[in-house]
Amino acid sequence: MSARDLNFPGLDIDQKSAECISKLDAYIQRQFDALIDKFLDQFKQYCNKITWMQEAGQKGSVGFIHFSVLRTNILAARHKFRLDAYDSNWYMDRTECSGEYDVQEYYAYLDEFADALEVSRNVSKGGINLRDVQRVVFGESNKYLLLVAELIRVGLRQASEEQWFQAIKRHEVFVICIGEYQDKVDILYKEDTTAKDAKEVKRFLESKHQPAYSHEICSDLDLTCGKYEDICLQFSTFDGSDLSDSRFKNGKIICSSFKRAVLKNVDFNRAQIFDADFSGAILEDVSFDKAQLNHVSFAGATLARVRFEGALWVQALDFNNSELIDTIIPEESKKPVR
Repeated sequence: MSARDLNFPGLDIDQKSAECISKLDAYIQRQFDALIDKFLDQFKQYCNKITWMQEAGQKGSVGFIHFSVLRTNILAARHKFRLDAYDSNWYMDRTECSGEYDVQEYYAYLDEFADALEVSRNVSKGGINLRDVQRVVFGESNKYLLLVAELIRVGLRQASEEQWFQAIKRHEVFVICIGEYQDKVDILYKEDTTAKDAKEVKRFLESKHQPAYSHEICSDLDLTCGKYEDICLQFSTFDGSDLSDSRFKNGKIICSSFKRAVLKNVDFNRAQIFDADFSGAILEDVSFDKAQLNHVSFAGATLARVRFEGALWVQALDFNNSELIDTIIPEESKKPVR
């Protein structure tokens, strides 16, 4: 029997969990800009440390930056992520370059959850032991990690434009990830400047070899006439690529970038497009018929004969400084984007 299945006297675990997560979510929404600023300030200090060590000859090019969650910190209610920079050998790199990111304000709600478990444990008079409580808290902490990871992901998009971030010497493949210390990780940010064969990339994407293509870097490539129907793209980049005469029908495009891409005669019919960036792109004779579009930027793009007439669930589209030629944008998107 798992610790989660134990009977905690006087406590509905699921209800308490939902209550604390709801409080955290509301807090993040209220303080989002301030939290991003705090992240950028602390991450800038760490990036400057990496650059200083590199300039001093103490650190080589970086292949990985890892935001680590330490279980000992969770138990001690010392809520700071450890940051480590590694070369291409990852954990085999023994030249330490560490830092911290303070996440106390997020995990204060996990502490509230843990305190409720501890009260219930005391009521149980030995029916529940400390290890049971710890297992439940560790399991619950994964929810908090996901929420913080999403905020860091947004912050990294802004950081990537900063000189202090670009000053870091890094390998052709450079990854920022998050997870438990020296354990499995989720990618938050990726760069890949290795030379790629456009035909191989196109075959790879058309093969639907993966249920979801995540963090694929496909910039400045000729990917025309692609049969990309039903594809699922997550956190992928097609900046500057030519995707003309391609089909993305029924695809899922999530948190992906098509900045300055060329899209002529492209089919996005019935696609789900969330948090995508087409800023500066050229779109001609593109169809979004019955597509779902949410938080999509066309800022500075040229849209000629782009069809949105049948688009569904249109929300938060950005057409600032875009050039519209024989294109009628959805009424909902005329509202200011917040």
